[in-house]
Amino acid sequence: MSALARTYALVVAALALALALRLPGIGSTPTPSGDEGNWTWIAWDLHMGRPAALPPDARFVPLTFARLIAAAYAVLGASFASARAVLVVGLSLGVVAAWALARRLDAPRAAAVVALTLAVHPWSVAWSRTVTVPYALSLALAVAGPLAWMDALRTRSPWRMLLAAQLLGAGLHFSPLAALPVAACALYSFGPERPRGWSLAAALSALAHLAPVVVAAAGAARGNPGRPRHLFTELPRRLYVFARAVLGSLD
Repeated sequence: MSALARTYALVVAALALALALRLPGIGSTPTPSGDEGNWTWIAWDLHMGRPAALPPDARFVPLTFARLIAAAYAVLGASFASARAVLVVGLSLGVVAAWALARRLDAPRAAAVVALTLAVHPWSVAWSRTVTVPYALSLALAVAGPLAWMDALRTRSPWRMLLAAQLLGAGLHFSPLAALPVAACALYSFGPERPRGWSLAAALSALAHLAPVVVAAAGAARGNPGRPRHLFTELPRRLYVFARAVLGSLD
């Protein structure tokens, strides 16, 4: 088998492993202590054409995740399997994209390591088997985005810069922590290969993704301070609720 054939076989194996770790039991009824009911119900309202919104104190991300789940409902039917399929598909695409982008950087061994790590890392697996949080999508974009950014700087292609900026910015729809790879790429760009001209404008287009995030954060800041929070006022009860959410999601 040639080196190229081995490389393609490896990414196919990584993708098959990623699916094998995520598809079994994907339609199981979730634990009542997690947030799967929140995202799936909001997506159901969107699917039915009804107004939907996160609770006021939870609007630190926009409804992009719920809209993706609603789209899955429209194609696959409304079920927990359909909702979780959004994360499985997104993470699987991240595995392939990260592998392809790392190979473009002339790093075939790194491409294999990145693809396999994204496929089997415990956080990656756990986050993409439950719609409690959209972190699996943010993780996939946080891996593929910086690799695309490095490739764009290497080729000095404005179009690749535009694509990389969208990958980095899209992560902000799923987690505020997506700002970390954005900041890392911004610092990396101060080297001799930094973008110039309209390449820089393409890079700055990532800021467009901040608009819904800022709106969502403003909604969270306006959360009703008088809302009953009896389960979250004492540390032991807070730890109990947290442990149930985590263990219920992992099972």
